[in-house]
Amino acid sequence: MTSAGEDPLKEATSSLILGRGEFIDDIREKYLGDIKKGRDLPALKELTKTSLEAIIKAVGQEFRDESEYARKVSIYLSHRYSGRRLREIGEEFRIGESAVSQASKRFEGEMVKSRSVRRKVERIRKALDL
Repeated sequence: MTSAGEDPLKEATSSLILGRGEFIDDIREKYLGDIKKGRDLPALKELTKTSLEAIIKAVGQEFRDESEYARKVSIYLSHRYSGRRLREIGEEFRIGESAVSQASKRFEGEMVKSRSVRRKVERIRKALDL
């Protein structure tokens, strides 16, 4: 419930389904898990983005013994595919908003240089259907 004068859309996170993050995540998990992203439903793209938790888990599995890369890849993929705001990603990784952007951009450069890292990132993208 909102108090008098408070904007009920203040914490809305989606234009297709209005509600707070927890509500949107619940709808996404219950009803949109099997729906494929596509051009026919562009507004649905926003709701079918991958969660930070799923990205971090998939990266951890692929980069088990490489914690330095696991963090970099997690930040990069979260920035590119989670649909979360920089602030939210930064809070997850305990860095500032600009550091999220900078880390993501730096990691793109690292992927250009390392074929093995690129392959691992591609496996994660496939596993997460990104």
